[in-house]
Amino acid sequence: MAAELIINKSLTATGTVKVGDKTVMSLYAEVSTNGGNDRITQSIQDKDEFNRNKKEIRAQVAEFQNAVWEMQDSITEEMTGGTTEDETQK
Repeated sequence: MAAELIINKSLTATGTVKVGDKTVMSLYAEVSTNGGNDRITQSIQDKDEFNRNKKEIRAQVAEFQNAVWEMQDSITEEMTGGTTEDETQK
């Protein structure tokens, strides 16, 4: 059997949500640049601080998610020659 190398390319984004000096939540996203699977992970580091600041923290998580969607859209545009699925459905 011949050896085969398969290289998967991806972009990553990491985020840290802090309240004061405390890291409350860690965010990680990996976006495939060649049609593979994407991964997004959220991890609460300090549950008590999270519960006290849910609204603000969730707004930060939403901002991170929007940044990941922009990464996905940019990659899709590159792969499809500048057209996203949203644009084709208009």
